Amino acid sequence: MRSKSIISECSVPPGRLPEGVARSHPKLLRGKTLDPVSIGSYPIHVYRLGLRHVAAARNRFWCVLSSVEKARAMGFRLIAGRDAFISTRAHLRILLGIHLDRNPAELAISVSESGKPFLADHVGLETHFNVSHSGDVGLIAITNSGPIGIDVERIDAGHDLHGVAEFSFTRAERLRFEAMSPVGRPREFFSIWTGKEAVVKAWGDGMRFPLNRLEIPFRSASPACGWPIPTGSSGRPPLYLKDLPAIPGYAAALAVTSPFAPIQWREI
Repeated sequence: MRSKSIISECSVPPGRLPEGVARSHPKLLRGKTLDPVSIGSYPIHVYRLGLRHVAAARNRFWCVLSSVEKARAMGFRLIAGRDAFISTRAHLRILLGIHLDRNPAELAISVSESGKPFLADHVGLETHFNVSHSGDVGLIAITNSGPIGIDVERIDAGHDLHGVAEFSFTRAERLRFEAMSPVGRPREFFSIWTGKEAVVKAWGDGMRFPLNRLEIPFRSASPACGWPIPTGSSGRPPLYLKDLPAIPGYAAALAVTSPFAPIQWREI
């Protein structure tokens, strides 16, 4: 199936984007401006995307994607999932383009064996990033301060939470989950789950790391440095879970290597 049977032709081909990429990006970000100077003033940048009404911008976002990303987008069976992927990946390219002063369509984004995306032509610049989307929310994290992982999940009590917890949680996590009231269990489950996802994404292990050996602490009063993640004898770098602003109906987690790095949160 040809992609244009579902996605209309690009109205702004990538090759015709203006050289001043920082000036061209707001056109793709629904008219919202980002100051390219302030982008570099915070060690960690986290962006929240609204994915509820992205179909109208699909054509513009499609132009920014690589051929590999377009092929992956066409593999989604549901239109909502496809549009969420297109919007999240396009925003990632646009934000990285601002961060690096590059044309977003020309960035060489590759994927590791475990599925973690990385900049293939900017290894020496130590630009790390991660993305996640669920339901109507997308999150993008960008930093120069080391590996990073981010995850967001819509809180859905309809899943087999007990079955997943039995297989993927540590004993302490299962006891904590079971001790919650029936109303509070879904939020606690996804609080633990997003923490695990963020950590393994920062490590770059994907799902190869046994989740029932990864202990996510109970996150109550937030310490300034975040919650340390014990690594035991795994040899993996130490990580810290950081607080993110609350998103009603969702759980989210951010795993970083720099415990005291300030975070800039923006909604676009």
